[in-house]
Amino acid sequence: MFVVECKCVVKGFAEGEPLISDTPINFLTMIDTENGEIKDPNHNLYGKTLKGKIFVFPNSVGSSVGAYMLYSLKKKGSGPLAIICSNRMDITTASGCAISNIPAVYLKDNNLLQVLRNSRTMTVDCEGEQILIYQN
Repeated sequence: MFVVECKCVVKGFAEGEPLISDTPINFLTMIDTENGEIKDPNHNLYGKTLKGKIFVFPNSVGSSVGAYMLYSLKKKGSGPLAIICSNRMDITTASGCAISNIPAVYLKDNNLLQVLRNSRTMTVDCEGEQILIYQN
């Protein structure tokens, strides 16, 4: 097990399999809110789903309406268990997680993203401001 320090934005606790992207996401235009699938064929995670995953990505882009898309994902049971921003926590992601009660953190050191890539499961612990990595 490896511990990565993070900064908590929305409190909570989640354990699950990571879904990691190097590319920012636009929650309004790139995600199917019915099933959580990334529907943009130009995104590196095209066809993958956020549902039941710990979603790791740099930050969101696009409209502030994306926050409501996160809320819709959560209400429909197709949202992520937690969100980790590897670059910065933007206002769209932070507010979307806050209204949806999705635990949200950002990495204090984005050089630790490689450690996250080597995990099969992880735990996001907002109280302790840490991510526990269980490696393959």
